[in-house]
Amino acid sequence: MDVMYSEFVERKRERDSKYDIKKKRAAEDEFHGFGDDGNASGDGSGSGSNVESDAGSDSDSAESGDDEDIRSMMQAAKESKKQKAQAKNSVVLAGRAAMWFDQPVFKDVGVGLDDVTDDESNSSAMDIDSESEMPIADGRKRKHQAVDDAGSEIDSDDSFEVTLGDEDDGDPNDVELKDEERQADFDLATPEAMTMVRDLVNRKTTKDGLIDKHFNRRAFNETEGLPEWFVDDESLHSKTSLPVSKEAVRMMREKLKALDARPIKKVAEAMARKKMRAAKNIAKIHKKAESVIANDEMTEAEKARSINRMVNRATKAKPKEKVTLVVARNGNRGVQGRPKGVKGRYRMVDPRMKADLRAVKAREKRKKKGGRK
Repeated sequence: MDVMYSEFVERKRERDSKYDIKKKRAAEDEFHGFGDDGNASGDGSGSGSNVESDAGSDSDSAESGDDEDIRSMMQAAKESKKQKAQAKNSVVLAGRAAMWFDQPVFKDVGVGLDDVTDDESNSSAMDIDSESEMPIADGRKRKHQAVDDAGSEIDSDDSFEVTLGDEDDGDPNDVELKDEERQADFDLATPEAMTMVRDLVNRKTTKDGLIDKHFNRRAFNETEGLPEWFVDDESLHSKTSLPVSKEAVRMMREKLKALDARPIKKVAEAMARKKMRAAKNIAKIHKKAESVIANDEMTEAEKARSINRMVNRATKAKPKEKVTLVVARNGNRGVQGRPKGVKGRYRMVDPRMKADLRAVKAREKRKKKGGRK
C-alpha cells in the first residue's frame, strides 16, 4: 500500500505543479478544534483536503504566496524605518546634550570638586556619629530625615541619562504598518470564524466555554507510526462541523461582493492614467489662463472669452473614430498594409464575418422591439 500511495503522490505531483505547496499549507488550515499541543489548529486535517482539491485552489495558493511576500516586504521596510528613526534620534539627542553643556554654568563644574567631596565625607561621618548617640525612641525622626536627605540628593544630582524616544515618536508610517499587520492577523475569512466572534462579542458564550466546546474525541488522535495514506484519507472524515449562523453567512457574502466589485488591476491603472491626464490638462489650462490674465492688451471681456474657449476645448469629449470594415475580396484579398482608398481606422474582414455581424445586429434589434428571437 505504501508503494502504491507513493506512486499516486508522484502522479499527482506531475499533474499539479503546486502539490507540494498545498501540502505545506496544511498547517494553516481552518480551525477545527484544539490539537494535542493546546493550540488552535486543524490537527493535520487539511492535508487530505489539499490533496484532493481541484485546480481551482491554485489561485488561493498563489495569493497566499503573494501575501507572504508582501508581509516580508512590509516587515523589512518597517525594520529599516525603525533603524533610521533610532539613528536620527541619537544624533539629535547628542547635539542637544552638547548644546546643553556648552552653557556658561557648566564651565567651572570641575573646579574644587575634590574639596567638595572631602567636605561631604567629613560631614557624613559626623552625621553617623551624631545619629549613633541619638536614642532609639527617635528612630522615626531619623527615618524621615534619611528619606528627606535622599530626596535632596536626587534633586541636586546633575547627572542625566540619554534615552531614545518611544517607537510611537518615530515615523508615523510604522504605526500604519502595525495597523495593517494587526488587521491582517485578525481578519475574519470564514463564516465559522465570524459566528465564533459574534458569539463572544454578544456574550452568548465565554472563552472557557468556547475552549471546552472544541475539545472533542478527535483532538488527541495519535498519528505517529501510521502510514501516510491512512492519515491523509482519515483527515477527510475527522473534521468537526462548526456552527454557522445565517447572519455570519450574509455578512461574508456582502464582504465577497465588495471584493468582487473592485476593479481589476488593468482597469484601476487605466482609471489612474485618465485622472493623471486630466490633472495635466488642468495644469496647462491654469498656465494659459495666467498668461491671458497677465496680458494688458486684452480687455476683460476678451480675456473671459479666451479662457472659456480654452476650458471648453479641453473638456469637450472627442468623438470616437468610426472603424471601417474592409472586406477581403477581389483586390483586397491578401493585401499587406493599408488597403487603397481607406482612411482612418479600419479592420479587415471576410464575407462570412460581415454576414455574421449583420445577423447579430439584426437579432439584437428584434429583441429590443420584442419581435421574433
